[in-house]
Amino acid sequence: MAVRKLPTERPRPAAAGPGVKPEVYLKLYEKMLRAYFVEEQCRIFVRAGKCSFYASARGHEKVQIAMSMLLQRGKDWFFPYYREKALMVGLGMPLDQIFLGMLSRQGDANSLGRNMSEHFSSRELRVISPTACTGTEFLIAVGMAKAILADGRDEIVYVSGGEGSTSEGEFFEALNKAQHDRLPVLFLIQNNGYAISVPQEQQTHSRLDEVARGFGMRSVRVDGTRFTEMYHTLRPLIEDVRRGQGPLFVEAMVVRIDSHSSSDDQTKYRDAKDMEEARRKDPLAHTELRIRELRLLSDQEIEEWRARVKTEVEEVARRVDALPYPDPSTAIADIYSPNRVVVEEGEPAHLSDKPITMVEAINHGLSEEMQRNPKIVMWGEDIQDPKGGVFGVTRGLTEKFPGRVENSPLAEATIVGTAQGMAIGGYKPVVEIQFGDYSFPGYMQMSNEIPTLRWRSASAWTCPMVVRVAVGGYIRGGRSIRRPPRRSTPTRPAGTSPTRATPPTPRDSSRAPAAWTTRSCSSSTKACTGRCTRRPRSRGPITSFRSARPAP
Repeated sequence: MAVRKLPTERPRPAAAGPGVKPEVYLKLYEKMLRAYFVEEQCRIFVRAGKCSFYASARGHEKVQIAMSMLLQRGKDWFFPYYREKALMVGLGMPLDQIFLGMLSRQGDANSLGRNMSEHFSSRELRVISPTACTGTEFLIAVGMAKAILADGRDEIVYVSGGEGSTSEGEFFEALNKAQHDRLPVLFLIQNNGYAISVPQEQQTHSRLDEVARGFGMRSVRVDGTRFTEMYHTLRPLIEDVRRGQGPLFVEAMVVRIDSHSSSDDQTKYRDAKDMEEARRKDPLAHTELRIRELRLLSDQEIEEWRARVKTEVEEVARRVDALPYPDPSTAIADIYSPNRVVVEEGEPAHLSDKPITMVEAINHGLSEEMQRNPKIVMWGEDIQDPKGGVFGVTRGLTEKFPGRVENSPLAEATIVGTAQGMAIGGYKPVVEIQFGDYSFPGYMQMSNEIPTLRWRSASAWTCPMVVRVAVGGYIRGGRSIRRPPRRSTPTRPAGTSPTRATPPTPRDSSRAPAAWTTRSCSSSTKACTGRCTRRPRSRGPITSFRSARPAP
């Protein structure tokens, strides 16, 4: 039976800080009580068969509420994972919105009942709708931070996960990109020692804060079950992130008091001593002990607070439980934007009589769109000048639009994942995957994250972006490796607007970027450019065809 190896000594800061003000501790305690009774009510709903998925945050609640107190509600951005009800309570999400999401009832502002329980979303609180995929949120958060840095805003992006998610490759890609670009990202790993049943010693060789430090990132390990030391350690570090000093990695050592989820039984793989040790470190019990020691509340007052908060939570839960389920006819709404753009083709306006290749026509179209829209940005492997892409599609654009066309790491998940985040942040990325067969590392993002965002958030969040992929390139030989005909695969997920795979003439190639960028006004677009991208066998004049209007 696997037993978690608990640290013999709790991590402590170099010097003990001053005590926390009484009002801060009382605020913490009230939020922790509210989170506790929300958990208890959800447990009742699970036993009654009314909640399809439940992941208890007991043992994690103190660090989550501490983060809500250290960051700025409505200003900073939050990319949570599926065990963060206490964070929502800490941010002030209304209790009815929490229960509407947990029970998938009519009026659910998180997703209209479409997303799984535990997956919260709020425009007011800047909480981005997550999926159940493990570790995919890290790159999207990094993309949002790129938008913040580009705009010069003093906001922070919070992104979190369990220690199991750090085994995903996208986690390492996110650390690399965030540190390289010195982005305002706060990575929080809530380490309870188990990825469902797999103990950490079977997941990671090194301490996670040391892994982050290997990327050159400022990192710290804290005891996530004790407030004072954690609060004073993290407060100045978080302010450094806000002042533009780059990302911060926090490994919070927490405990998992309950089973992984409602479909798990931890008694099958944890022994009684291990579970008792976790209960002994219960954050709520420790907070009540500290409140008594500091004489902030008497025993009677603590009981009165408990009764008051319990009644408040139960009343909201009963009211939400009485609501009906959403109308089934709304299940397929919000897959695509209702504000579709119709591209009208006008008479060609020849800009030059010089014969050109398709790649030159696409280059001209991209340049035309970037001139029109300053929010269009591009990145991909080798696309920056002087090379300008392996096919030369972006040649000259770096010089023409400084700071808006750049090389990316050789990491397709990074290319498309950060594009989604920057698109949520108000930009319109047009990113390139060099060859069709290189696209598969990005498919978790392109299948599960990007096309479902609008639907799963009930149109609260959108990600207008374009992914351009070259297929069937002009190089002879090796077709099965680099240039297989993958024109349909990337465009299949619902929520993605496909474009014509292979523009047949330079005329079509020139107007293709206009179609991509207008079509992606509030939806994601994937464009495959095919085998004629460079060979000059089909020529024509440089022509402007762009004329677009919103759909009626």
